[in-house]
Amino acid sequence: MANDVYSPLREAVTDVLSPIGDFFAGAVHYGSLQSENQKLQASIGKLREEQAEKGFESTQLRNLMALENLPFLNALNTVTAQTQEIYTSNFTMTITIDKGRADGVDVNMPVVGAGGLVGQVIQSFHHTAVVQLVTDGQSKVGVTFGQGLTGTIDGQGPHADDG
Repeated sequence: MANDVYSPLREAVTDVLSPIGDFFAGAVHYGSLQSENQKLQASIGKLREEQAEKGFESTQLRNLMALENLPFLNALNTVTAQTQEIYTSNFTMTITIDKGRADGVDVNMPVVGAGGLVGQVIQSFHHTAVVQLVTDGQSKVGVTFGQGLTGTIDGQGPHADDG
């Protein structure tokens, strides 16, 4: 019977004091919540970074697969390389690739991409090579087109579209 009398009073006191207790509990655990939040933010950042890397890797794979099926290469031996450095000035346009003599790349070899001829190897080192781009003002490339017509394509340099 005493329990029935004091029960509403006990519930009223609990209703008043519970939010105050929750406030102090939150204040006491604030540091651990902040630390956990920082860990979760770091995890989200890492997942976003991994997602971006996967997208880049997928693009690279598509580009490499496109190079594997170039019809004009037919039975030629090929070496797949990546550009390490691009050098352009008023006088020259070259790239450095990550393959060289040890990888089967030698001077005067053509360099092609998915869009066609990129340039010609002008220097070959042990594991790198310098490629003169077809757009280089000193570049001259023999071509065959149409019904056995031949000609020469001259590079126009970096400012060919200026005027």
